[in-house]
Parts: sequence; structure tokens; C-alpha cells
Amino acid sequence: MSDQPKDAENCSDHPIIRARAVLMSEEEEQEEMSPEKILGVYEGGRNSVTGEREGQGVNRFPNGDIYKGEYKKGVRQGPGKYFWKKPVAKYSGTYENHKKEGYGLMKYPDGSSYDGQFHEGKRHGDGTYTYANGDVYVGQWENGKKHGKGTHTFKQDGNQYIGVWRAGQIIRGVWKIKDGSYYVGQFEKQRPNIEGRYVMVNGNSITGTFKEETKSFEVPVEKEPSEQAEEAEEQAEEANEPQMRKVEKISLRQFIPQVLSQSTASTVETDFDIQIQEGELDLPPEPEPKKEGEEEEEQAEEQ
Repeated sequence: MSDQPKDAENCSDHPIIRARAVLMSEEEEQEEMSPEKILGVYEGGRNSVTGEREGQGVNRFPNGDIYKGEYKKGVRQGPGKYFWKKPVAKYSGTYENHKKEGYGLMKYPDGSSYDGQFHEGKRHGDGTYTYANGDVYVGQWENGKKHGKGTHTFKQDGNQYIGVWRAGQIIRGVWKIKDGSYYVGQFEKQRPNIEGRYVMVNGNSITGTFKEETKSFEVPVEKEPSEQAEEAEEQAEEANEPQMRKVEKISLRQFIPQVLSQSTASTVETDFDIQIQEGELDLPPEPEPKKEGEEEEEQAEEQ
């Protein structure tokens, strides 16, 4: 039995289809195109009373995608497999109300994969993400992002980030270096920051803080070649005027050692025994939108 697609949604150049490759990445969870809009051709069981899809079935979408698995009350429900034709990808796991739910294995177009728990179509719970470059993250997820305790192992150098993650970013934990030394403390923007302690291979320990400052400097504004030709006559008139310049900013960060000590087996064990603290995973409030004119005033002050 065939469920006919509707108008533009049957076109391979439809915006929904073009956007699929952009969405399928480590931080953006791919959602299947709405089956209510692009039904394709269905073969399988149906409810004898309502006529809805029920039990095992296969749906072939107009764009070449294929779903094979269980249906209940007309929606994907239970174990199933979804195959993307372009870009090539595959999901094998369980569904609930058309969305990935529970355990599943997702293989992405770039060669990366996720093996773990899903909730409402997104990575959620315990899972392992293997990147295309060989890096591996093993740990907890929430709403499609690393959230909770986890370990990220870098294939290139063997170093590891072990700690607490919030909304995709590590915020506290251990940066374990392949030679046996490590840093333990706070992280910001995926790097050690604020305060922490470096422990050397010989056990020497240096506790300190990070100082970061932003410096501003002016650079000349470069003109486009076409503008240079058109404004040749104006340059003579502007010779006595200040040259147009723009402000560039650069952030400088420095570790300031404060305390030297010697690590012991006990302190090392404590450093790696990372537990989530109360309120640590709470997301910070979103900044209030600036009122009209405030941004211009700030830029004027910085200059």
C-alpha cells in the first residue's frame, strides 16, 4: 500500500533535505524528516480496525531513506533501523513516538559514531562517542551534549580530560598527560583556567591561579583594491587627517604559581576520584538582551 507524498516535499532539493548534512554532527542531533509530511511507500502490517501502521514494516522515503522496524498506532515504536541515503548514515536501536529512545547505535556521515542511550531523539544518559579522528568520549550525556561525569581521550597524543562536563564543556577535573604528569582543577572553554594544581612525574606539585587579561591595540583599516583606485584622488585631501584604524583584542593568559608541595599516593587517588558537586551541573542563567543603544555605548567606551 502506498502513502503518497505531498508536493514540494517530494523534491530532493527541498530545504529540509539540503539541511540534513549540516545537522548530522557531534553536537547537533539528526532528526528524521517528518513522516507526517513525507510518507513515501510503506509495506508491512496494519491495524485491522484503524488501518494504522502496526507491527513490522518497511517505509521507503522519496529521498531514498529507508526505515525498517516496529510500528504502533502509526508511528515508529520499538526496535528499528533507519538508513540515510544522502549523506550516508545509519541508526539501529529503539524508537518511541518516531524518535530515538533508549539504547541505540548511530553512525554519522563523517565516520563518527555514538553507542549509548537516547531520549527524545538526542543523546541522553550513558554513551560512547567515537570521533572521526579517533578521539573517544565515554560518559554521561544530556539533551545531546556531554553533561555529567566523563572521559575524553585524544588519539593523537594519548592525553585525557577526566572530569565533570556541563552542556558540552568540561568545567572541572583532570588533564592527564601521557608522560604521567597531570593538571587538576577548574576548566573554562575546554582548557585549564581559574585555579588548579600541576603535578609532575616526580610528584612535585605546583598550585596556582590563572590570570587572564585582554589587551586592545589599533591596526590600520585595509582597503579593498577597488576602493584604492576609486579613492586615489581623495588620499591627497586626507593626508592631513588621522588614518582610519580599528581596535583589535587579544587575550593573554598566565599561570601564577603560589604553593609548592609533594604529592602522595593518597592525594593522587583523591585527585582522580571526581564526584559531581551539588548544583555543579546547573546551567548558568542566560544573559539578558541588551537594550537599544547599550552595545554602541560599550563599543565607544572600549575605543
